[in-house]
Amino acid sequence: MASIHVVRQGECLSSIAKAYGFADWHTIYDYPPNSEFKKKRPNPDLIYPADAIQIPDRTPFTTTLTTGRAYSFKVKVPRPRLRLALEIDEPYAYELTIGDASTRGQTDGKQPIEVPIRADLDKATLTIWPATADPSTGITWTLALGHLDPVAELSGVQGRLTNLGYFWGATDGEPSPELDDAIRRFQRDEEIDSSRGLDEATRARLSARHDGV
Repeated sequence: MASIHVVRQGECLSSIAKAYGFADWHTIYDYPPNSEFKKKRPNPDLIYPADAIQIPDRTPFTTTLTTGRAYSFKVKVPRPRLRLALEIDEPYAYELTIGDASTRGQTDGKQPIEVPIRADLDKATLTIWPATADPSTGITWTLALGHLDPVAELSGVQGRLTNLGYFWGATDGEPSPELDDAIRRFQRDEEIDSSRGLDEATRARLSARHDGV
């Protein structure tokens, strides 16, 4: 019998699918009873705490085999990927640390960092430094994966403005004079009319700049 899962902060569809034994998050996202959820969250990478998702029953795989013969089965399991684009106009090197494993690389400043990750990964550490400099000069961030809310939510606006360097307050979904000031400064930089406050045009531009969509 299908069950209801209420999304918690830090969860994503990949981690939820893994928790319920599904190899592919599409099984949940495309489940017909979740059509309203899918309409509300058109970007499957951005879901929100308290969203209610119906979890389908698992259907065992069955097939007919002939005794005395050898068979092989190939299962394709989608691998989630972490994609990070930094607003840096010059080549830089980076080190991404996940648990005890670290990956180093370099980008020209235009191409994003993109690496495969575990479906249930919730934290990573990123250090970057100029490509011509020593790693000891680097800047380090702790990445809270799965914690960015949809831009339709005020907490999602706060999170994006924080990541873009406009807002330094709490990501709590509460309005504040500091948030209003951050929105106005973002609108000014993006040449958006600020007289209408936090409108759909501002949310759309914020999403385009931050999410790349």
